[in-house]
Amino acid sequence: DLARLTTAARGRESPELFYLNRLVAGAHTLLYRRRAIPPRDIARYLFGDVPREVRRSALPILLAAGLLFLPAFIAGTAVYGDPGVAQMLLPPTMLDRAQEGVARARSGEGYISDPQVFRPVMASTIIANNVQITFAAFAFGLTAGLGTVWLLIANGISIGAVVGLYASRGIASLLFAFVAPHGVLELSAIC
Repeated sequence: DLARLTTAARGRESPELFYLNRLVAGAHTLLYRRRAIPPRDIARYLFGDVPREVRRSALPILLAAGLLFLPAFIAGTAVYGDPGVAQMLLPPTMLDRAQEGVARARSGEGYISDPQVFRPVMASTIIANNVQITFAAFAFGLTAGLGTVWLLIANGISIGAVVGLYASRGIASLLFAFVAPHGVLELSAIC
């Protein structure tokens, strides 16, 4: 309203314009003032509200977990039993990484070459990927949940196939050492 009145006034001062300008300035101060959040409110939110919401939403969370981890288990078992199945489920770069992983495990190296200087870049890439998947799982709710179901199943198959491939090569511990520090929280957030 202030912008419309300012345009209509064409640069002339008016009591209405002055009054509305003061109202907007006062409202801005009320809306955007710095507010301190007491520590007890933070604690109540973290230790009361969040657990209550998780319990209230247990059924959808368990359904999402089933849609992610059941396909992961099936794909992992299939690839572990017949590593050739991995070629149908995984991109060539992941197949190559698993092959390199055997040599890396023998030499005592980690999952991938991660020079200290590149770790922040790698961490931000991993976080960005998982945030994108979590956001997409949420946003696909617009498709009556069908897109979310597809995303959970597809990611479950991918995760399971990778675990099965590494397990079939005897280097699952190499993968788990890399994924466990961040994967537990991120997979839980996706569900």
